[in-house]
Amino acid sequence: MSNRIIDHFEEVYNFTLRKLYQSGQAAVDAPLHILQLLTENPPHQAVHALELWLFCEARKICLATQNIKEQEAVISQQITQRFLQKSDSENSGRSNNEIDQLVKTVIQNMGFSTS
Repeated sequence: MSNRIIDHFEEVYNFTLRKLYQSGQAAVDAPLHILQLLTENPPHQAVHALELWLFCEARKICLATQNIKEQEAVISQQITQRFLQKSDSENSGRSNNEIDQLVKTVIQNMGFSTS
């Protein structure tokens, strides 16, 4: 992964987090909370920037390969792992599984196959 991509995620993630703090809706486990907001229909207004980033990343991944297993591996590496890294290091495996499932749900809701 290039630093430019990571930096861009950091910028969008931090922008989203600031918006949540300003709205008074920041949660202890921010990545989990942000992903839950992204599953809402329509998503919370504070997460639109991250929603757009996620859509663009998922689209790039899905256009780059037709192989579903490869897509899943790249999504895990380039999207899911970033949310897991933001999550509290003391989170349980349960939270990690929730983050993984929420990423898959959000991407599926955007019209991309992740099964």
